[in-house]
Amino acid sequence: MRSEKEKQKFIKAVGAYAHYFLFYFFALAGLEMFMRVVTVGAVRVHHVSILFLLPSFAAFFAALNGFSSVKRNLNRVILCVITAVICFYYMAQFFYFRIFGSVFSVSLAAMGTEAMGDFGWTTGDIIKASFGIALLCFVPLAAAVIFSIIPKGEKAAFLRLGNGYRWSVRLLGLCLCVLLWIGGVFGLKLMGTGRDSAYAVMRSSYSDTDTTSDRIGILATGALESASLFFDIRQDTEEPKFVVTDSPKAEGTDVSLPVNGGDGTVNPPAEEQEKTPTYYLDPNFDFASLAESTDQKDVKDLCGYFGALAPEKTNEYTGLFKDYNLIMICAESFSTYGIHPDITPTLWDMAGNGIVLDNFYNSFPNTTTNGEFAFVAGLWPDVSRSAKLGSSVGSFAQSAARYMPYAPGVLFDKAGYDTYAYHNYKGYYYRRKYTYPNLGYESLKFMDEGMTFTTSWPSSDLEMFEQSVDDYLNSDTPFHAYYMTFSGHGPYTDANCIYRQNIDEVTAMTEGLYKVSYTLGYYCGELELERAVKYLKDRLTEAGKLDKTVIVIVGDHYPYYLMKGAVREIMGGTMPDENFEKFKSTCVIYCGGIKEPIHVDEYCCNVDILPTLYNLFDIPFDSRLLPGTDVFSDGVHCARLYNGSFLTKFLKYDKPHGKAYFIDNYGSGETVPDNYLEIMQDYTESKYAASLTMMETDFFRLLYENSGYLTPEESAAETERQEATKKKLESGR
Repeated sequence: MRSEKEKQKFIKAVGAYAHYFLFYFFALAGLEMFMRVVTVGAVRVHHVSILFLLPSFAAFFAALNGFSSVKRNLNRVILCVITAVICFYYMAQFFYFRIFGSVFSVSLAAMGTEAMGDFGWTTGDIIKASFGIALLCFVPLAAAVIFSIIPKGEKAAFLRLGNGYRWSVRLLGLCLCVLLWIGGVFGLKLMGTGRDSAYAVMRSSYSDTDTTSDRIGILATGALESASLFFDIRQDTEEPKFVVTDSPKAEGTDVSLPVNGGDGTVNPPAEEQEKTPTYYLDPNFDFASLAESTDQKDVKDLCGYFGALAPEKTNEYTGLFKDYNLIMICAESFSTYGIHPDITPTLWDMAGNGIVLDNFYNSFPNTTTNGEFAFVAGLWPDVSRSAKLGSSVGSFAQSAARYMPYAPGVLFDKAGYDTYAYHNYKGYYYRRKYTYPNLGYESLKFMDEGMTFTTSWPSSDLEMFEQSVDDYLNSDTPFHAYYMTFSGHGPYTDANCIYRQNIDEVTAMTEGLYKVSYTLGYYCGELELERAVKYLKDRLTEAGKLDKTVIVIVGDHYPYYLMKGAVREIMGGTMPDENFEKFKSTCVIYCGGIKEPIHVDEYCCNVDILPTLYNLFDIPFDSRLLPGTDVFSDGVHCARLYNGSFLTKFLKYDKPHGKAYFIDNYGSGETVPDNYLEIMQDYTESKYAASLTMMETDFFRLLYENSGYLTPEESAAETERQEATKKKLESGR
């Protein structure tokens, strides 16, 4: 039986532990709320959910303190060291958000060394400009120091930290950490379990890092990501089902969605069509047979999903560009902001002619290969907080070790085209030297591998086009060329060689209209793209091929290096809505042979471009297998953003905040079902989940093997290629 003295010691130890606990809780709460102000502009009511899991972390950090009952200075040093580490973590998150516009994901840690080695220097100006605000992250450290040096005789001595306690108390603290986590999760559940609740966001492995951190906090998000990435420990989630909602003709559903064509803008009345529509599907795909032949539940689910979908029909624009040449350009940080009648007249003219997508949204805020993958592979990349990245960062790089028969290089090669791919940076970066060949591009050139440049970071888009156009220009065979540009990359300061090269010309062109240096810096990069595209058009004109060549230009992501002051200046003093209009952008689909622009007002995004091009070029494919929708089809049209938000002509859905805004003035006279929001949530979540599952299971390969498109010998060769590619991807070179 414990003596009274032992009881008093235990009570005193528990009191010391409680002091540490309270300090860490309030320190973490303050830092989390500070990050809410930084990332979303304010602390809002729904951010109370962040506080539910913080006590667990406070209990954990408190257990790491109080190691000595005699040497209190040691305890104070430990307190300050732990607090400093916490403060540095939040400061790093602050700087990352200021640079990239997103919260840092633990799954991106694998690319940290490579990325910082190549463009870490670009962050200097932003860090310098934001350093004063960043110092606020160290307020808890200052408090730790103050609470450690309060003299005993002071009235505030009860706040003094530094006491120690036994291992038994520390062990109880770790047990309390677990209990508080369980209690925090239960508390989130009591707040609600709907699909937009903090509880649902925490549990779903499809939630992106930004949304998760906004609902349960940056520290909790980091813990979940770490558990998933390093230990494969995940929440017991209810993953989104593959729900068939996109067609009234789909088997197994009685859902009816409004489709386009109601006002006749795009599709003429049926009696005016010259030919009977056919379907974009492959009759040899037997999903039921594949489902029976596999034990993989994910594959079975995909088969049921795709087998129930209705394929898209051909339409009046099918084959409009049949046998034309195709040049696809994924342009670094290209957006509507970068198109200026005086600085970029060629881009300005192209954006307003050809096929004009009036409601195109670029789905991605950052990370080049996400937008690149959606554009050139036609699938959604994995942007979830549980992304399985390894050292080959992103779905695009990992696609090199997957079977990708629907990539444009593959299908245009099959149609008799010569295929080419170019990038004005190093081929190993993001593993493009392995990805591009797997997407069907036979002729490749990269920096120091077929092309040389006068600058290295960023290099000139014009110099890339000057060193590549002759490869295909004089060919008698139709050609398809793909470009990933680089000149538009930030920072938009004098640290950037493209800025230094073009700033005088841009300044003269704008005649004092713009005062913010980042505005001028951004136009310096876009001017280099303008020169490249003008050179391309001039060469095509000289060769007599402009009227038979389609040029498509899409940005990889929002220009995240463009500071808010620059955006406000470009927008004439206003700021676009951070949740939606920030992502509204321009997709150029230009052909010299189209003399009058064709306007399409359907909402669309990156993944919709590839099925649209396949329809325009009359390239055979099964439309059920791509998540995007041909903008001319009678399917469901939707602009989905990276975080699950989406826009249609009927509503805007803000997934991170669980809010929907119905639009009453769409003017088509169509009506929507009462459960339209839920239908569209199922639709978009299913498309996203299907894309990720296809990549994870290598579904295309299984389907092609089951359909007889791959012989046993070809399948064995593909296995050997994939294994060899995986080793190359992991090597980093």
